[in-house]
Amino acid sequence: MDDRELIVSRARALLREGAGIGAELVERTSEPSTDRRALRLLDALAGEVLTLGRLAEELGLSPAATTALVDRLTAAALVERVRDLPDRRQVRLQLTDSARQLGADLLRPWGVRIEKAAAGLSPQEAAAVARFLGEVLGGPEQ
Repeated sequence: MDDRELIVSRARALLREGAGIGAELVERTSEPSTDRRALRLLDALAGEVLTLGRLAEELGLSPAATTALVDRLTAAALVERVRDLPDRRQVRLQLTDSARQLGADLLRPWGVRIEKAAAGLSPQEAAAVARFLGEVLGGPEQ
């Protein structure tokens, strides 16, 4: 196996491990896939105003389905509804501290391994890996 084949093989193994983290999240929270998609979106858009309407649009759900989804996530203490300060009529959604902690706990071992591996790279190797990962993630700006 040459180096390029090894990279592809190891990237696939990394994806399988990532899927394992997703499976563990399901096991710990018993959340359906739409709920997990909503949680990922809330995490990705942290700091932005995310309302029920925007969540429905992003997930392609009806308003009623989105309300039921947020009710489930709120009951599970993963999401909270917060009145928007500039416009008190608007309610924004955000992850709870316990949801963020759960995600951090699941990803911490990966973070340690990634930091350790990156520390051992020469500047040239680090640049090559950064370029490669940028392309995998969708472009050099990533």
